[in-house]
Amino acid sequence: MKNIDLINEILRKAFEDSEVFIEDFSEKHAKHQHNNLKHQDESHLKIVIFSNILYDLPKLDRHRRVKTLLKGMLKDRIHALSLEFKRKESS
Repeated sequence: MKNIDLINEILRKAFEDSEVFIEDFSEKHAKHQHNNLKHQDESHLKIVIFSNILYDLPKLDRHRRVKTLLKGMLKDRIHALSLEFKRKESS
């Protein structure tokens, strides 16, 4: 499974109220070598999460929750990760 698909699955299960958008910036870093990575094609990612539950937490707690869920991937599948949290608009 590709990194983006796996991350989507993990985050949507953990934060049911969320909408997750992932941007892949790996192409901009294609000339960099990341020999320890299994999936170099999706190694530089920006994740934007729309979630009122997460947004209401302190910033450090938001980041900890997401990084704890992605801990295994951060070791050998993701080289750079940017996280952004936004409040989900009510319908």
